[in-house]
Amino acid sequence: MSSDGALDGRRPEIEKPALQKITKSLKKSGKLFIDGGNPLKEIPLDEYRNKMATPKTLRTCKQGHQYYKSSDCPTCPICEKLKEPASGFLTLLSNPARNALLYYGIDTIEKLAEHTEKEILALHGIGKASLPAFKKALEEAGLNFKIN
Repeated sequence: MSSDGALDGRRPEIEKPALQKITKSLKKSGKLFIDGGNPLKEIPLDEYRNKMATPKTLRTCKQGHQYYKSSDCPTCPICEKLKEPASGFLTLLSNPARNALLYYGIDTIEKLAEHTEKEILALHGIGKASLPAFKKALEEAGLNFKIN
């Protein structure tokens, strides 16, 4: 089925399903503008966001922590918080970046220095946003990434 005319009034029967799909694909604060002349016309999406909101359910993890969550993700936020290191360069990182390093046994700044920048960036969970923290921690320890 074509979506031509879904947002300009030519196909009102597919407007709501199209807006639901668009809303789902946007960030929570995302906006939708269409070419309705100058200026662009904003399509309000609040009613579609409200319908999409999944209710939070009370869950209990294997450790007995109780928490509320709306997604299917089984990760307990309390357990994740308890896993955070108290000191060291790992404290500077996001959970995905920290978990990626720990998965590969990189738990000290010295072990980080044994790898090239390119190798570290290739790990799932590590992005360019982590590089400044890595470089700062390496510099403070008098170390650098390994050179190819």
